[in-house]
Amino acid sequence: MNMQLSVIQTLEDEKKKFTQEGDAYLRKRYPTLFPAEKNLSNFGHNDAIDAFRHAYVSGRFAQEYGPNSSFLMGAYHERAHLNEGPERHMDFWNNAKGIEYAQTAKTPEALADRIDKGIKRGELITAPGQTPTVQTSYPDESSTQPPQQQNKARLRR
Repeated sequence: MNMQLSVIQTLEDEKKKFTQEGDAYLRKRYPTLFPAEKNLSNFGHNDAIDAFRHAYVSGRFAQEYGPNSSFLMGAYHERAHLNEGPERHMDFWNNAKGIEYAQTAKTPEALADRIDKGIKRGELITAPGQTPTVQTSYPDESSTQPPQQQNKARLRR
């Protein structure tokens, strides 16, 4: 087999494995929304599930192979699937957030939890054409201020 095809197949296998890990997290965290009998491959196009998957797979690639390799894998995937315009922007943004979160999330579970929080806080894009409501790094957990207030306070320092 051609070495290039072998590498691409290995990356595709890893992507599939990481996607399955992410789906398992969603099933465990939200069992009423994602029961075991529900096929999750039929869900998750241009929505919060899609955002989670992109961030999770990119984050897992970053944890296993480093942020640069993760970025290249994401770019390869987006070009191979011919995503354009707002959909491409959404996917690249969420891929980048997964890579960012992987820098501090040392386990797959910690990464999934961080992405889940990011979606709830508006840090990821969950629909094409949307912009995230929080465009900064993860807010200080010890603060009682909402993320937007924390960011304004940081700018004043």
